Amino acid sequence: MGCLLAVFVLISPRLGMVAIWLLTDWEDRVFNSWVIPLLGIIFVPWTTVLYTIGYIVSGDTASPWGIMGLIIGVFLDMMSCCGLVETGPQQLAEEPARSIPRLGVDSNRPGSSPHLA
Repeated sequence: MGCLLAVFVLISPRLGMVAIWLLTDWEDRVFNSWVIPLLGIIFVPWTTVLYTIGYIVSGDTASPWGIMGLIIGVFLDMMSCCGLVETGPQQLAEEPARSIPRLGVDSNRPGSSPHLA
């Protein structure tokens, strides 16, 4: 069961939270109502799933596992919000290389050297 939940979380944190919600009682033990986990699935899925797993592993939010889960979850949510999680090596290779202009170099003359203006 744990490996199946880990696969769901790695595929998508939202899918993992739905699987945790439907297959376990972890959400009942971590949250007092269904509103907070639902908002977490919508807005901050990584933070919600890692908070839930950290709480279940340690039994307390203020433990090192709970705090580490929150920090990593917030970091992953910020990265996915900015689009950095989806950027893979193939997308980076497809972007055209931008030439950086060098100040003081006349690129039209062969053998030109930089000079101060």
